[in-house]
Amino acid sequence: WHESPDKAEMVPVAVAQHPLSNIGRSFHNFHQPKTDEYDLTPFTGQGLFFQEQWDHAIKVDPEFVFVTGWNEWSAGKQVMGEDISKDLQRWNFYPGAHLGKAGKELRPGDNYFIDQYNQEYSRDIEPMKGGHTDNYYYQLMANIRRYKGVSEPVKAGEQNTIDIRGSFSQWDEVSAIYYDHIGDTEHRNSPGDSQAGPYINITGRNDIVECRVAYDHEHYYFYAKTNEDLTPGTDPNWMLLFIDTDQSKSTGWEGYDFVVNLEVIDDQHTTMQKMTSTKRGGKAAGRPITLSYRKEGNELMIALPRQYFGDEYVGGFDFHWADNLQKIGDITDFFHSGDHAPDRRANYRFTY
Repeated sequence: WHESPDKAEMVPVAVAQHPLSNIGRSFHNFHQPKTDEYDLTPFTGQGLFFQEQWDHAIKVDPEFVFVTGWNEWSAGKQVMGEDISKDLQRWNFYPGAHLGKAGKELRPGDNYFIDQYNQEYSRDIEPMKGGHTDNYYYQLMANIRRYKGVSEPVKAGEQNTIDIRGSFSQWDEVSAIYYDHIGDTEHRNSPGDSQAGPYINITGRNDIVECRVAYDHEHYYFYAKTNEDLTPGTDPNWMLLFIDTDQSKSTGWEGYDFVVNLEVIDDQHTTMQKMTSTKRGGKAAGRPITLSYRKEGNELMIALPRQYFGDEYVGGFDFHWADNLQKIGDITDFFHSGDHAPDRRANYRFTY
């Protein structure tokens, strides 16, 4: 409180607390579920504690929400001394801490952690590999939207017929514009902490910065612009366009019903294929549909006949651009390979 006790200025929102207080990501309804041999619970990836914190903050509606935390995977091991109480007093959250680690009793000589002990007791919202992936990232995004509001959805505008063999200036009249971050294809070669790493990723290739969609009675037209000139269409997994025609996660693969450009025929023709789920992920299936496209400099446009979108189409679809994926049909590859518009496994929505 700053101005008055009746007006909250700031409310903190945490992903979890500490292993010593035994309040992890799974804590909810005033209870920390029992942990297994790795000090995890069946709920570690579900954001139960994080959501309770957000619900309270949004109810209070303060001027600021202070979210903790981000990039907190480094764990500092401590060794318990003979005087346990005295050892714990040097940490500023004492005496709120229990004399234990993740609910287990601490004894002199035991190793213990004050902060980032493991996945359950980490406050890191960053996406992770081999665990909750980007669950907390999207939970953060969804709650920020609840707290701050969102802008108006992109408007489809009037119909526009695009001549795929014509000039790219045709797109100047299209109002359905979607933007993506610039510079997120930079290659990585970073040392890790202690024996971890190095972390190397050189999959960044075409940096997608802008997308547009147009339509008429016969076609949907897709446009993509990159920060620099596009690489050749013969490159593997070049400028893939994933489309969710019915906006349903239950159809296709991860909701995507079609993929475009998985097989590029020549410099004027490409393909669209259906996506299907398998036990190991997803794959393209069925006979490829030939499409017309054009590439010039840093711009690309493709025409898709509307007839392939099916009768279930109800005035909107979702789409996602991806360049240089390394594992087709593995959704976790969206998190770290190539470039995506929008980022990770999010989609743009086209509605009219």
